[in-house]
Amino acid sequence: MADSVQQQWLVHQLQGRPIAISSNDLRIQAMAAMGGAGLVVLPDSLGKEYGLIKVPTDDAPLELPIWLAFHEDLRSSPKIRVVLDFILEGLVQVQQM
Repeated sequence: MADSVQQQWLVHQLQGRPIAISSNDLRIQAMAAMGGAGLVVLPDSLGKEYGLIKVPTDDAPLELPIWLAFHEDLRSSPKIRVVLDFILEGLVQVQQM
């Protein structure tokens, strides 16, 4: 995991500072930040939900590809197409923010 894009980005953001708490649950991370544990890297929507203050940075935000996978037999399914269109529309809206 140390070689992953996410981990390398995080280590760069830390600039040598120690990690106070580690959790794979973003809500736990948000609550820790609310309790004074330090800075946290969260999606904007979750930071707003928990009333956290966004810290400005000069660095680019973390960007990762998103893969949508489904069985080939379902490619022409109208129900699958509706879900895919909904997801894609939401992703485009987030990119435009």
